[in-house]
Formats: sequence, structure tokens, C-alpha cells
Amino acid sequence: MKSRSLQPSWIILLVASLLSAQQNPSPQKPEDTPNAANMSDPADVPASTTFRARTDLVLVPVVVRRKHGDHIAGLTKDAFYLEENGKEQTISLFEELQAATNEPPPAPVLDRGYSNLPFDDTHQLRLTIMVLDLLNTTPLQRTDGKDVLIKFLSKGLAHNQPVSLLCLTNKDLVLVHPFTSDTSLLIEALKKLPLGPPKIMPRRDAAEKTLRQLTEIAQGYIGIPGRKTMIFAAGDIPEPMLDRSVYPTDLVTAAAFQQTFKNLIDANISVYPFELMAWSVDPTLMKNRREFSDDLSLREFADATGGNRCIESNDIMKCFAEAVEDSRSYYMLGFSVRPDDRKPGWRNLTVKVSAEHANVRARNGFYYGNPVPSGPESAHDAEILALASPLAYS
Repeated sequence: MKSRSLQPSWIILLVASLLSAQQNPSPQKPEDTPNAANMSDPADVPASTTFRARTDLVLVPVVVRRKHGDHIAGLTKDAFYLEENGKEQTISLFEELQAATNEPPPAPVLDRGYSNLPFDDTHQLRLTIMVLDLLNTTPLQRTDGKDVLIKFLSKGLAHNQPVSLLCLTNKDLVLVHPFTSDTSLLIEALKKLPLGPPKIMPRRDAAEKTLRQLTEIAQGYIGIPGRKTMIFAAGDIPEPMLDRSVYPTDLVTAAAFQQTFKNLIDANISVYPFELMAWSVDPTLMKNRREFSDDLSLREFADATGGNRCIESNDIMKCFAEAVEDSRSYYMLGFSVRPDDRKPGWRNLTVKVSAEHANVRARNGFYYGNPVPSGPESAHDAEILALASPLAYS
């Protein structure tokens, strides 16, 4: 009776041992295992080779026009000479881009939410971004800026030209109207735009908000290919290298300006700033002007990004029209940073063209690397910033 009661236990043990033998096969003999210790010839050891290659391509949009402003077409790569920090560079990428002869019908509002490709036929678009500064301006200057932009939209804008309207404010960047080629919509949006109260903010804080919001514009449109024009109706933006009473630590502020320049350059946005000069109508405001009235910071924005500083005068409409045309017909040059020359820092650029009576406009440099640690700390932070932005991030 005892032997019969133990029989099921022996069966269970037998089945368990068979399963264990199937799951754990007998180990191979040492001579059967191919490892380096058993290989007498080093040539028998399988080699693991890693190839690394890195190319940093720098894109340089170049506008070439005759004396009267029309685009010089048909130039070849050999007609261009490009220097970086005084050293001639080999142009490895060359392309001429011109506005289409047969313009498509007017496009409606080009804003379709958050997408990696918010526009159709992006390679054909020549975008213009209008920015009105409500942060560094007086109420009278803001009114002047609205009037100037409305006048240009009414008479001077090229046919079927996509334009967006943005505002810098004391809080966040405001999208007044997304890209559209319907100028009546843009004009109506400007007329209804509230100008806000007078600015009450330290100039340093205002400058930092200005740079942050301009950087947001660059990050929002960096994925859209091609050169883009920014017409910037700006107020009194401090010059960091001169206004030492406001900026006791120039290094941080200079790096912040350089980071903004880099973001705009990476997005191929060329800035055409003009200072709102409402003070000329009211001479009592003249005493509030700084000693340095040439607006060096606005000049730096134009020179660093390949734009042009416009002067609020009888020719300002011509300057705006040329700004738009500069992104409709231009040449794109590209060269690779040399492998033995990758030290971070600002690098000067010089572009020359062997063509008679040619006026050349290109950025005067670029920043290689990052001036200061900047931007979101993680991909999640970048997603939050993109979702919170009024722009349809590309």
C-alpha cells in the first residue's frame, strides 16, 4: 500500500527532470566554442570596425541685384567667391531660386494646426513675416507701426505673397494672423489689433523678452525650407555692448543676442528692421532718445541675418518691397566646415560676385556651435513649448 501511495510523486519528478533536460541542453565542449581564447591565429578573431563621418553644411542665401533692384539671373557657381574668416571656401552646394512666372491663385489662410508640414508646396513658397513690436514702443510708435504696415499691404506687397502678422508683447508672442496672401484679411486684422497700455518694464527684462520671442519665431519656422523675410517694426532695443549702465554683465547679454542671431540664421530668416520714429512727429519725445541714435542693435540684426535696415522715410515702401523680393529670387550657396576647424564661435563670411554693377546681400557671418546652453532641457519640454506656441511649429 505504501508503494502505491508514492507512485504519483515519482511520476511528477520524472516529468520535471525531462523538462529540465530539454530547457538546459548540455553545454558545448570548450573546443567547440568559438572564442578568442581558443583561437591560435589572431586573424581568426572577427574584427569589429566602426566608421564615423560628420559633415557640417553651412547654407548661405545670397541676393544679387542690379543697381535698379532687379534680380541678376543665370549666374553660375564660378561667379561666386566665398570666404570664411578670411579663408576661401569650396562651394559644394549651389542653386538659383526664382519666383514662379505663372503665379498660382491666391491662397487662403495657411494654418492647419501642428504638423511637420503645415504648408502645401513649401518649396514654392517665399514667406514674409511681419512683426510689430508692442514691447519696446510707446503707444504713438505702435500707431505709427500699424499705419506703415497697412500702407504697405495696401499698395506695395507682391501679388499672391504669403504673409503672417505677429506681435511682440510684454507677456508672450501673439499671432495676429497666420500666413495668407489675402491682404484684405491682414489689413483688417491690423486695424482691429489692440495696442495695449504704455510699457512699464526694466529695459533689460524687455530685451530678454524680445530675444526670447524672436527665437520662438525662428524655432517655429525652421522646418520651412528656403529664405524667409522678416519685416520688423521695432522700438528701442538696447545695444548690449554700449549700454553698460543697464547691462553690467555684458558677457551674458552678448551671448543671448548671439544665440538669437544663430536661431534666425538656422531658420534662414533675414531681418529687415525699421525703428518706429513717431518721436519725429512730437519733438518733446526727442529728449528721451539715447545718445546712440543709429540703432546699432537693429543694424546687427540686419547684418547678421543677411537683411537690410530700412529707414522710415519716403523710400521705406521701396525697402519693404525689395525685402519681399529678396526671398523670391536669390542664390543658395553651401560649404562644409573643415574637419580640423570645428571650434565653436562666431565666424565671419564674405561673399563676392564677378558680375558688373552687382549689389550683393548676404549674412556677414554665422555662429558655429552654441553660444550658451539654451533651449529646452528635454524632448518633452520642447513638445510643451511647441504646443504652447501660437505658431504652427514645423
